[in-house]
Amino acid sequence: LSGTRTYDGTTGVASGILTFSPLVGTETLTLTGTGTVADKHVETGKAITLGTLALGNGTNGGMATNYTLTGGTHTVSITRANLTVSTTDVTKTYDGNATASGTATVISGSLFDTDTISGGTFAFNDKNAAFGTKIVTVSDVTLNDGNSGGNYLVSYASNTTSTINPRH
Repeated sequence: LSGTRTYDGTTGVASGILTFSPLVGTETLTLTGTGTVADKHVETGKAITLGTLALGNGTNGGMATNYTLTGGTHTVSITRANLTVSTTDVTKTYDGNATASGTATVISGSLFDTDTISGGTFAFNDKNAAFGTKIVTVSDVTLNDGNSGGNYLVSYASNTTSTINPRH
């Protein structure tokens, strides 16, 4: 058995992502149930514990009783989940610089399980006052996923609706 799935914060491996071979001629079989891997993290060729995975009869003479799942190597590759991070709107009073105090937020994709984001570097694209049209760039957000951020492929999107109020 082998397969590939995207990181989802779980150790479960659903039968629908797995393929098995070799089968005799054009025989096919069905596969049901769920296997597991030792941990949830991204990795290639992770060993699968069979769990409730079971073979069922298929087509072209494929009889489950002619095959077994025991023995051999059963693996799954878990790939990174896509995540786009930005910041909530930032508002400040003109102070002559482009520094910004943002709060990182996920705008596309999902954080799974107990994974979180924190920190980050935020900056206005310029120091001038404007209401609701200022651009704040985002970078260096920390991903707390138990894998040094390795479970996600992170991209950043600028916030385009922030404000620098005129100084009074």
